[in-house]
Amino acid sequence: SAIANGKPDAARDAYAKMAKSDESGASLAVTGLADLALAEGRAAEAVALLEAGIKADRAANNLSGVQVKEIALADALGMQGDVKAAVAAARRALALDKTEAQILPAVRWLIAANQLDAAEQLGAALDQSLEERTRAYGRIVAAQVALARGKRVEAVDAMRSALKLAD
Repeated sequence: SAIANGKPDAARDAYAKMAKSDESGASLAVTGLADLALAEGRAAEAVALLEAGIKADRAANNLSGVQVKEIALADALGMQGDVKAAVAAARRALALDKTEAQILPAVRWLIAANQLDAAEQLGAALDQSLEERTRAYGRIVAAQVALARGKRVEAVDAMRSALKLAD
């Protein structure tokens, strides 16, 4: 909430306290500090924080921490213009878990790298869910892929389908 309220120093203080609490708090603090660095346009600092955090989380066998940090790392690397490395980080996150929390940000980098078939397959996996909200996300992915392929009508139809599922 401190970040949302424009108080980055208060956020840094909260993350510093969190880091001292326990292993889980330290992992969350790294993610928070990296997120703050990204919000402030300091992608290189975020990359350094996330890479160190991933290493620590792997050593602690904290795979959920690794997943979250790999997706954030993809965004940080992408902000630096390294789409290839962003895709690699996103793929590492997907190797651990293929839920919508990993798929949606990963698709962005797959599309940026023109790996449209891979993005489409991830969207299709979401389309197979029983949950309407998850299927709506699958349709959003389909729309993004169609748009990247220059198929505007197909993109609009997929978005309309997503809206129907979400309503």
